This record gives sequence, C-alpha cells and structure tokens, in this order.
Amino acid sequence: MKLFVTLLVITFSSTSFAQENKGFESTSSGFESDGKKVKKLIDDKGSGEYIPKIMVELSAGITGISELSVKNGPSLNAGGFYQIIRDIWLGASFNFSYFFGEDAWERITDFGFDVQGRYYFMPHREANRFVMSWLSLGLGYSILNASGTTGNDVSMDTSTSAFDISLGIGVAKALSPKNYIGFSFTYVFPVWNDICIKRGSTDEVCESASTVDFESTFWRFSLVWSYRF
Repeated sequence: MKLFVTLLVITFSSTSFAQENKGFESTSSGFESDGKKVKKLIDDKGSGEYIPKIMVELSAGITGISELSVKNGPSLNAGGFYQIIRDIWLGASFNFSYFFGEDAWERITDFGFDVQGRYYFMPHREANRFVMSWLSLGLGYSILNASGTTGNDVSMDTSTSAFDISLGIGVAKALSPKNYIGFSFTYVFPVWNDICIKRGSTDEVCESASTVDFESTFWRFSLVWSYRF
C-alpha cells in the first residue's frame, strides 16, 4: 500500500519529461522529432490528428499475496482496451501469477480475468501527452490453486476462487505515436468463495473463507508496454 501511495504522489507531481528528452520538443499540436512532426496519441480537438481507438497491452512484473507463507513471484498480464469517449477507455485483461512456496506450501498459482475502466490524463499540462498517466478500476474473477505437504509429509492441494475489485495507477512514456512503455501498480481486493482442501487420498473438504478466516489480497508492480491503433 505504501508503494501505491508513493506512485500516486509521483504521478501528480511529475514535471514535463518531454522537454528533457533530446530529439523531442513539445508543441500545441504534437511533438517534433528531428524536425518531423509526431502526432499526439490522443487528441481532444480531433482535427487533423491521429486518434487511436484500440489499444493492446502486455505487462510483466512482480506480485505478492498477503496472509500466506509464500514469497513474491512473477506476474504476466495481457489485455485489450477501446476508447469509448475522450480519455476514458474500457477493456478486459487476463493475468497469471506464480508464488514461490515456503513452509508447507510448495507453490501457489493464480489465474484472473477482469473488466477494467481507465481514465488517462497528463501528469503535467506541458507534457503534451508525451508522458501519460492513468487510474484504473476493475471488476474480475480469480482462481487460486496451492499445493504442498503437511507436517507428516502428506500431500495437500487447496483451491478457491473469488470475485474481486482492483484499483490501479500507472505512468508511461511515448516511444512513438503508437507505442508507450511505463510502469503500473495494482491492488486487488478479492471476496473469496469456499476453500476446498484435499489431503492425501482423503476426500476433498470445503469450507467458507469466513470460517477459516481467509482474507488474502494481491498486489502487482509491472513493466507495461502498449500499442495503439
């Protein structure tokens, strides 16, 4: 959560990176790179500018989960978005996370899907969309699977699922009129369903998450690349 707050402060206090990069100069209608005009990725006026409507996004990073004795692990994400009005985008994404086990847990995996809305904005009015930031809100579904052994070396497999709400923030820099690269931080708040545990050859036993006091949450910090067309 401290990382989320730090990124939020950085985003709103950013200055114009465009003027600090050689070969790019901010103008009222776009950028100039070595004398050649580079159009803005999103244009509010719409006259004579390149206006993207579709965006695909790939990201990779590190993820963590609370309340479980596991180490942070890698996370992969892929999604697509459509511009519905001005700087409001709507889309969907898939996520896969892997957590390295500790103690009784050998590994934990999570597969998730969410529908997400984003609001894009310039962190500084002089950035002229050379640097863009966004806030996101998502509604999704996650499936969590864990495997390990008990103290008597009996195999133990656990599975559960959850509906979740995610909040995110990101900032990215334009590499070209169609390419952005940057960072994002997302925090996921699941509402867990029944937790099912199978020990060795015994039958699977399911209990509600509230009964076993399971309230784990996720966070993800990722390197993000997007392509708009």
